Amino acid sequence: MIVPTKEDIERAYELVAKGVPRARGYRILVKPLEASQGIEAGELEKFETLHAVGLVTKSDERKNREDIGSNVGFVMDIGPHAYSEDRLSGAWCKEGEVIAYARYSGDRMELPTGSGVFYRIMNDEDVFCAFEMPEEDITNE
Repeated sequence: MIVPTKEDIERAYELVAKGVPRARGYRILVKPLEASQGIEAGELEKFETLHAVGLVTKSDERKNREDIGSNVGFVMDIGPHAYSEDRLSGAWCKEGEVIAYARYSGDRMELPTGSGVFYRIMNDEDVFCAFEMPEEDITNE
């Protein structure tokens, strides 16, 4: 059994505060896209005047709930064993892609603690799709 020293514990706090999280095993590290703070599309007609002057109607609590339930994010890192099982027949995503994943999947982590920056670490099988630009938009650039 390892008994951490005071220096080990201090180093651990520094790693969490300044380190870069890396996916391990068959996990994927995702930076969820944040919910918008503004008026939702379905509310534009109801709050047309308020929207015209730039008033934000969505509360911080509601935005936070939507952030927690977000199911779209940016792939930051893929563990070395992700998509290695025969049943998955190849990677479903790669680093740098924007993906949709199972709502509330994995574990939500704030790193560093108190920063307001959240990540999700999830199983490789929780990825549903990756977003791509339609062909006509790619050729018109």
